[in-house]
Amino acid sequence: MNKVRDIIQINGGAGLQALICGCGRSGTHYMSTLLNQRGKICGHEEIFSLYRRSNLFGYTFESSWYAAPIIPSLPKRVRILHITREPVKVMRSLYRIGMLADNPLVYMFGEDILPAFSKVVSSPLWAIHRMRLAMRHRWLVRQNIVCFEYTREAQRLEAYWRNWNILVEKNAMRSGKAYMRVRLEDLDDRLPEVSEFLRLGWELTPLSPTNSKLGYTRSNFQIDSLEDETVAVAKRYGYVT
Repeated sequence: MNKVRDIIQINGGAGLQALICGCGRSGTHYMSTLLNQRGKICGHEEIFSLYRRSNLFGYTFESSWYAAPIIPSLPKRVRILHITREPVKVMRSLYRIGMLADNPLVYMFGEDILPAFSKVVSSPLWAIHRMRLAMRHRWLVRQNIVCFEYTREAQRLEAYWRNWNILVEKNAMRSGKAYMRVRLEDLDDRLPEVSEFLRLGWELTPLSPTNSKLGYTRSNFQIDSLEDETVAVAKRYGYVT
């Protein structure tokens, strides 16, 4: 746990009241945007970050998938809102950005070699940042769940969806923290419940979701079927596969 905490940069957070968590590409950014409609009250990978330090320490809420391993060490008052998303959609989105690709260079720079090379030459600091980010992502996943034991990228993506969601759920439940799970697909309809769970004192209102990963182009993701373990978790979360 100490090694995990070392790589997850904890920037402030003394007044943290709730953590929004789940897999990457499951709506954590959207949820932070909803909360920030009334001012900057929710960080997105700012209190719990792998690659930057924030100068804003006054957040009441944080939305970050990185924090899943350290949920038990958070104060008992911190409420856990667990956002899930249909597994194949998460897998396809993560494939597009290459987070668990066979070659980590795909996640760092994409598959187009010449534009990537030009970017590295013109912006070496950017390249260093990308390399650090990619390797820390992979290290965090490797250290906390079974994932990289699989040889095919699609299998790793599936294991990540299944095991990271289970990690969030188990860490919240075992630590005795208030816990609510909501599907991203149902989130807008359940915002009154979410607002009450987070003890906002006001009601969240939906926004048009945005895609923050438009610069990635991998699109030939294929999967025939999911493993029985994944199907069981998906069904328990309300997904029919």
